Amino acid sequence: MTAEMRFGCELCDARPDGETRRVLRAQLREALPGMYLDARPGRWLIWTGGGLLGPARYACPRHRGDLTARLRAQYGSLGRAVWESEPHPQRWPDRVSAAAATEHAPCVSGSAADLQLAIAAEFGRADAVATHGLLDDLARPLFGLASRPAETQAEALLALVADDLGFEARGGGGPPDLLLPCVLRTRVAHPLMLAIVASELARRAGIAVTVCSSSTRWYVGVPGDEQMLLLDTDLGDGGRPPEKVLAHCRHELAYCTLTGLSRSFAGRGRLQAARRATRMKLALPLADELRADACRELDALDGAARRREGGSP
Repeated sequence: MTAEMRFGCELCDARPDGETRRVLRAQLREALPGMYLDARPGRWLIWTGGGLLGPARYACPRHRGDLTARLRAQYGSLGRAVWESEPHPQRWPDRVSAAAATEHAPCVSGSAADLQLAIAAEFGRADAVATHGLLDDLARPLFGLASRPAETQAEALLALVADDLGFEARGGGGPPDLLLPCVLRTRVAHPLMLAIVASELARRAGIAVTVCSSSTRWYVGVPGDEQMLLLDTDLGDGGRPPEKVLAHCRHELAYCTLTGLSRSFAGRGRLQAARRATRMKLALPLADELRADACRELDALDGAARRREGGSP
């Protein structure tokens, strides 16, 4: 499936022009937490966000100052980044070549796989060296494609994951479908984990990708010249193109993985494991709202555990 990655002003219905939209998409390829950035030629403002500083946000030329004021009111106590008086210059050219995208693509170290391995280690054995080595080997058919058109990259990635490697998406499975080493062994994965695996394979080949989601589905986004190519991790059961997709950082992916694990463990009566997954969420850099949600979830699990043990509610 292909669909456009839509960007809009935080404070009005404005949409960027084509050249500026290209820059906004390209900027997603870099991990730049807590920065204001200019986006030419439309003079849009980017707030990169990240962790406690919330999601990325965008403002049209008319509302640059309004977005800055809103961010300072919300995050002003968290550090100096939000108080910067001048945005950093645009880090990407107006036109991004495939070679430039490869040069600036995020490296594998510090990737989503590292956090996923830390999660897996809490619920069983996770051999980081073996897992990274296996991902390196599985990615080899994609080597040499980084300079090819986005359509070619997307087709090769989908063919590798679905056909050559035989991964199967399963949304209603158990905890193993959300643990990276298990997924690589069984080739059966929750769509979220399948998106993470596909993104890790692509990054090892120098292909710039982003894990995205709509309200109901998970995708791997391959940035093209005019649109974001979205690979549906339900592997062909795409349905209608989504109206809106969100790009996710590795911490957000870890949060979603832990949420899925907690619910899966709880549904199987494994309350201690569910509580452990929820406590791990609290170790992530979370916005206040998400932290409050995790605390409420942990309280509910603690109450369920006490009732099971025959104590007071």
